[in-house]
Amino acid sequence: SVPLIIYALYIPIIFVIYTIQVVIVITNKSKPQFRSSYFSLFIIEGVTGLSTTIITTITHRLVLFPEVNSYYANFPANAFTTALYFASYYYPACQEYVNICIALNRLSAITMVKKYEKVWSRLIWLFIPAIFGLPFISYYHLVDSQAFFFSPEKGIWIIQYDNSARPWIIQRSNRVNSFYLYLVCSITSLSLNLATLIMLRCKAMEKVSSIELRLFLLGFCSFLCEVPMVVQQ
Repeated sequence: SVPLIIYALYIPIIFVIYTIQVVIVITNKSKPQFRSSYFSLFIIEGVTGLSTTIITTITHRLVLFPEVNSYYANFPANAFTTALYFASYYYPACQEYVNICIALNRLSAITMVKKYEKVWSRLIWLFIPAIFGLPFISYYHLVDSQAFFFSPEKGIWIIQYDNSARPWIIQRSNRVNSFYLYLVCSITSLSLNLATLIMLRCKAMEKVSSIELRLFLLGFCSFLCEVPMVVQQ
């Protein structure tokens, strides 16, 4: 089908972008310009982006296509499936938080040209635990919730979980956290990026280095590449 063909083209492109992103930073980490707080966040965004792309493709996207979802009939219901289900919520949340941090980093680089790296050399150690810790707090209840693939009707497969242990917590938390993640976090990232664009428009361009400008454009383009996946979620 056409949607499957489009998806088959889109996912490899995103995968390659994230892979190149990680490889470039790692191979150039000895260079001074790659030691900034931005590149620390950038490599985290690459890792979480790769994880999100791979895991959500397996758990939530390929099952939508009848051409391939018959393979899920033999997918075992075990700890691995449960871990996949938890990770399919956890890594997208990490990615949304790191997008906010990158957008905030770029805004501060434009508004605090001389002081921002000194400030971020300390802030980065507060943001990294938040990037990985807040999503876990939001979705910890899925760690031990048995997950499995099943077919509610012929030709349709979905991933589901056993909510008998904590039905109220799981149902409420998934709805509330998903709304917060894909709406509030995405709007926050977009607002910060737009604020940076406005500051660039108002600020004398000679005060902003070309490197900082290119880094902002790189981060903004990376954010825009994720929008189709966020919309699908």
